[in-house]
Amino acid sequence: MFMSLSTLRRLLLITAAVSTITSTAVLASESSHFEPVASPDLASALCNLTTYNAELSAIKDKTELTTLDMVKVHELTYTLEQAARCFHPVTRRLAGVAADAGAP
Repeated sequence: MFMSLSTLRRLLLITAAVSTITSTAVLASESSHFEPVASPDLASALCNLTTYNAELSAIKDKTELTTLDMVKVHELTYTLEQAARCFHPVTRRLAGVAADAGAP
């Protein structure tokens, strides 16, 4: 029994997708937690946000993502998250100042 060309293409696409997902899961489980770059103050946090967001943007702009690209995105998120957390107290204070000033 022969498969049609479109059935064969679908089967190959599904096989490639499952292979990619499996590879990503294995790599992610091997490196499930990355050490973030420290953001001890706002200047460091801003520098880290700028630098690592540019790296993330470069990966995002690729036409094809590899498994290693996906792992790199995972790694970058730890540093970006830590840097973004540095701004939470500042934004809360600014919201309080705006509320006290009667801003909408």
